[in-house]
Amino acid sequence: MLDEEATRDCDNGGGRCTYYTVTEEDGEKGEIYFACSTPKNTWDHCKDGQKVKVIVTDDKPPSECFEFSMDLSCDWYAEDSSRCDLVPYAAQNCPAQCLTEFQLQCSWFEEDPESRCAMVENSSILCRKQCNDDCPNSS
Repeated sequence: MLDEEATRDCDNGGGRCTYYTVTEEDGEKGEIYFACSTPKNTWDHCKDGQKVKVIVTDDKPPSECFEFSMDLSCDWYAEDSSRCDLVPYAAQNCPAQCLTEFQLQCSWFEEDPESRCAMVENSSILCRKQCNDDCPNSS
């Protein structure tokens, strides 16, 4: 567990916790902070936003607490393909980075022919209607 400043700055010499039991003291403080230090304590995950503030209360959380989402670029998956296994629908959102072998229907190219045709080798041969002359980079 971290304090607010250490969480914000991703700065703590401690290790990783897998389980944490909220204590009475935590309830008195009203807030607990956690951040991911990564296995090597490099704090890269924290710096990428993997940190959380937990508000300890008897009240039901407001709905805005459940509206958070994180946008990940396909470049993030390209850095380490094992990340694709961590995020649901990664292969659908970033097929060029997350799928090594797959079969596409030609209709997949219709959603964005310029970029998708360029992603797939021989797309203009396999799906002529969708990728013929519209994709200058396709093979």
